[in-house]
Amino acid sequence: GIAGYLYFGTGLFDKYKGGVSEKFTIENIQTKYCSGSISEKRAIKCECIVEPLMNDLKLRFSNKELKDLQKNKAEFMKEIFKSFMNKKEEINKLLSDKDANRFLDEFKKEIRNGDFLKEISIN
Repeated sequence: GIAGYLYFGTGLFDKYKGGVSEKFTIENIQTKYCSGSISEKRAIKCECIVEPLMNDLKLRFSNKELKDLQKNKAEFMKEIFKSFMNKKEEINKLLSDKDANRFLDEFKKEIRNGDFLKEISIN
């Protein structure tokens, strides 16, 4: 499924030798997809993918726990995986309602690349 691909199929653990990119934080994910002047594509990714993931994390962890969790990138990635599993149906429905299922593959590719601050060209 989606979460298994993100967790096991991304190559992040190979690329970063046991961890994920230092840029892989809640703050950077929210900045990239949900802050400032963003494209319609990013707005959809924010609403349909990022917000459900962040809501799940915030339900399961306190702010302090989340801050501490992000210090251990491998553990943080495991919790993102769990959030994808918890929110899989919601994410798929939100994307489907907007006829934007293709954005999930783009989001997975961006995660696989491990660079959450890189600007993405909008075609």
